[in-house]
Amino acid sequence: MGLSYILLPVVLLLLGALSFGLASAKGAGTETLTLNLGAPSAEPTDFWGMNIADATSAGSNVGATLQETPTTVLVYPAGNLTERTDFTTNTVYGPHSATKAVVTIQDFISDCKAISCEAILELPMEIDNVSVTAAEADYVVAKLDFHPAYFAYGNEPSTWKCYKISWSTLAASGEHACDTEAPTPSAFANETQAAISAVSTDLGSQAPRALCMNQGTGTGWQNNTPWLDALEANSYDNANCAAYAMHVKAAHSGTADPTLANFYATLTGPEGLPADYHNMSALTNGKPLLLTEVGWTTPNSVYEPVFNGTWAENVVQSAIVVEAMQNVVPDMSYWVWNEGYSLHNYNPSSMWSIYTNLFTRLGSVWYSTQFTGQRDVFAEVTKNGTAWSVIIVSSNIQRGFTISLQKTGIPMTEAATVYTVTSTGTATASVANLSSGVALPHQSVVLITVGTS
Repeated sequence: MGLSYILLPVVLLLLGALSFGLASAKGAGTETLTLNLGAPSAEPTDFWGMNIADATSAGSNVGATLQETPTTVLVYPAGNLTERTDFTTNTVYGPHSATKAVVTIQDFISDCKAISCEAILELPMEIDNVSVTAAEADYVVAKLDFHPAYFAYGNEPSTWKCYKISWSTLAASGEHACDTEAPTPSAFANETQAAISAVSTDLGSQAPRALCMNQGTGTGWQNNTPWLDALEANSYDNANCAAYAMHVKAAHSGTADPTLANFYATLTGPEGLPADYHNMSALTNGKPLLLTEVGWTTPNSVYEPVFNGTWAENVVQSAIVVEAMQNVVPDMSYWVWNEGYSLHNYNPSSMWSIYTNLFTRLGSVWYSTQFTGQRDVFAEVTKNGTAWSVIIVSSNIQRGFTISLQKTGIPMTEAATVYTVTSTGTATASVANLSSGVALPHQSVVLITVGTS
């Protein structure tokens, strides 16, 4: 049951805002950076994912809007809602509350079918009642006849504070403190075994693959390892977990000085995506490691009140996507479509435009480059047929560069189109002569396209 990549139609970027002209490649005194390509790799079929939260409106005509993005994988009900959502009644539980889901499981299935998505459905585990977990799975598969690619078992067990508290108790508990201790990694591994076994017994051959761990969000790979170790030490889990999942929020720090330089440094810091993914994927014994939440921050981060809604946030978000490409991550599920830091609520002239109009122009063959943060530049070259596209993000605070493509194999004689997005938030499209190089302004996102697919 592999996930299939769908080539989406190209969406023209803010037609009224685009301007065309001859690109000025070199500025006085700018340094030239020459891209050198590594070996090609196929784009992972699961790569472009998106979290859909069930407690907040996803907008109107969600399927059509999602089709403006490269998304093919949808994760639901997203984050901590995993532990509070009853699919059978579309109820979201909380302390002294039981509210109806805004995006119901039926809505999600409809949206998924609209884009022919593959789904990752997250099952509740914090209540520590595997009969309920199995009933949720049975309702989706047997009653709704919906077959996700994975069932993800629980969400971030290290943060559980309502462990073993039933939904009904939680809803009737007044201002319940929810101050229980989280399970130990071994206790979570045992519950994972019981839950997978219960779902498999109930659904038999129709049981979706098990996605295990689903841990992270700012804790870094070192704090994920006990949970992975416990799952691998459990012989049942080791045999039945088809893949593992973790979360990456690079700028989660609650202690750093929230300067712009420190904010951009999180991209290549010890808990940035490259370090987290490289270190954790080396421990999975060859099983896939998916990133089911990818974003820049968490609510407790010192960076959040400073950079939320700024252009720097867009630079970091764009660079994180490029980093995921550079690491050929099997799934990069963006956090999030319709909750905090949501994609569809972005200013249409910033991250939404980058995501829908630049990323959709990338090819299905990826070539790594040496620019994985050196000089604060992140770049990836892609190809589709004879068409080339180069996505480049600069987080350099002060200086621009000239990008040379002379050593890439990209034809220098054809006119290229260069899309440049800077702090104005709007994109400009220019015709460029690649033999002269392409301008990369400081703190910018640039896409270069040449040839036809």
